[in-house]
Amino acid sequence: MVNYTGGDVAEQLRAGQVSADFFRLFGARTLHGRTFTDDEDRPNAGKVTVLGHGLWIRRFGGDAAILGRSISIGGEPYTVVGILAPGFDVEGFDGEPELWIPFQIDPNTSDVLGLASAFGLAQLIANLLYGVTARDRCRPGRGAAHGMRVHLAAMREGA
Repeated sequence: MVNYTGGDVAEQLRAGQVSADFFRLFGARTLHGRTFTDDEDRPNAGKVTVLGHGLWIRRFGGDAAILGRSISIGGEPYTVVGILAPGFDVEGFDGEPELWIPFQIDPNTSDVLGLASAFGLAQLIANLLYGVTARDRCRPGRGAAHGMRVHLAAMREGA
């Protein structure tokens, strides 16, 4: 949840924090604008957001002029770079996100479990390599850590 503090009335919005590749991986389309670039997903990059279609209609009246404008999220200015097409839905979030922001994680980090802890991730979503079974991937010593639960779900053919 994030606080949208722009406009007449503040409200809490469900937010998805994702990598730049997330939308491509899950086949999301934009109605206007674009999704995140690799540069926007780096630490200390500018603050950008992609709006979900429902939020765009409800809060911004479906006005495409919101693209490139700044909105206030948690008291910080975020530039709207895209609006998702209707119908984008992905499992793995606690409720459907209304807006999206990039992770901005250091690409050189090797502390994946520390990141999962720091960001409070309930699930790690991964694209398994061809030929590696879920059973192989979840065996101790092959990617599963002690006390970690792994949930695997088919995403889409060819992903």
